[in-house]
Amino acid sequence: MAEDVLGIMDALEISQAHVNGVSMGGAIAQHLAARHPHRVRSLVLTSTFASVSNSFRRAIEALRDSVEQLDKTTFKHLNQWMTFSQSIQNTCEDMLWKAERQDALYPTHGQHASRSR
Repeated sequence: MAEDVLGIMDALEISQAHVNGVSMGGAIAQHLAARHPHRVRSLVLTSTFASVSNSFRRAIEALRDSVEQLDKTTFKHLNQWMTFSQSIQNTCEDMLWKAERQDALYPTHGQHASRSR
């Protein structure tokens, strides 16, 4: 995906850019900066990671491979379960419900199911 970003920059004739990566975008931004440092003027990373465990990678792959078979609510629940630690899930339930309601505003592959509380 970092190479895709580079391709977009090339197509738009952007020789250097200030890059801001959030979550998986931050991981992609890190790869872009590491592989093409002369193209990245500055780098801002938010809520991201430099590497993931094998179990997390496999969970993400399973989610990716089943996205078309899952309804939107199930997809969002599994995503939250994989993204947030057990401690956060146990202590910040209101924040998770709020995030889920916010996520429901954005369609995912044509599905519009949402869960209200």
